[in-house]
Amino acid sequence: MGPLFDENISNSTYPSDTVYLTGISGSKDVGKPVKLSAGTTFALAVDGDDIEGIIYSVDTIYADGTIVGTVKRQPLLRKRVINAGVTQLAIGDTVLASTQVAAGTEGQPQVKAGAGSWRVIELLDGTGLQTEELVIEKV
Repeated sequence: MGPLFDENISNSTYPSDTVYLTGISGSKDVGKPVKLSAGTTFALAVDGDDIEGIIYSVDTIYADGTIVGTVKRQPLLRKRVINAGVTQLAIGDTVLASTQVAAGTEGQPQVKAGAGSWRVIELLDGTGLQTEELVIEKV
């Protein structure tokens, strides 16, 4: 049986939050994990960060470099990710952000084992080893 979600974001009918985005380059960063950095500004998550949301869209890039987009961060949000950590992950394990694919480069979020607010709900490529694809859900 295949995964119960679409390619980017699913199982969340909640609206997206319109926010400022920093540390990204544009639409190739859609789907990447972010963390709250200040007020209504979210930054690309880095190694060890708890994932606070997923970029849903990049709406406007202003001449001064300011980027406005939408972020989803509601419970039960699901996302395909890659286990970039050395620890094997199992169903129910919680994860943190790992080192991400460079801003402006398409790629799935990279995660690793850690006490975060997302948990593994499905193993797609085997047994949860490093470089394998998983599905995580915000709890």
